[in-house]
Amino acid sequence: MTSNFILKLILHLVANDPEIPVLNVIQEVQVLLQTGCMYKRAWYARKFATERVFGSWETTFSILPKYLQAMKDSNLGTVHFYMVKSPIRLNDTNNNVYTLKMNEKSCSFGKWQEHTLPCSHALAVCRDNGTRPDTYVLDTYSW
Repeated sequence: MTSNFILKLILHLVANDPEIPVLNVIQEVQVLLQTGCMYKRAWYARKFATERVFGSWETTFSILPKYLQAMKDSNLGTVHFYMVKSPIRLNDTNNNVYTLKMNEKSCSFGKWQEHTLPCSHALAVCRDNGTRPDTYVLDTYSW
């Protein structure tokens, strides 16, 4: 019995309760098939069923900025921001290590502080996090 087979048995359960305990999955298999299944297979089946019904974490997270922007556009005055772990250490293609402090608008490369605009390292972090770079620009540059 594979986790893919178990997935088909429990898909409706996961659709109703995405946090269904693995032991309940095992019980469901026991009731339906009159046989037990390994915890690991039940765990994977629940994981894959959740992804099939709701999408993967990566997919869901990648569309989050679009939903936040739509909420902001439809509710004037709404502000959203991302909490970015700080400091962030980045390696460039030459293996130089730079430390970014996004909330302090600083980078050990020095260009961010010098020009008061996000440097290429900060832009890379914004791209990877789905954050708008203009949130890290001083108010004097905003319109």
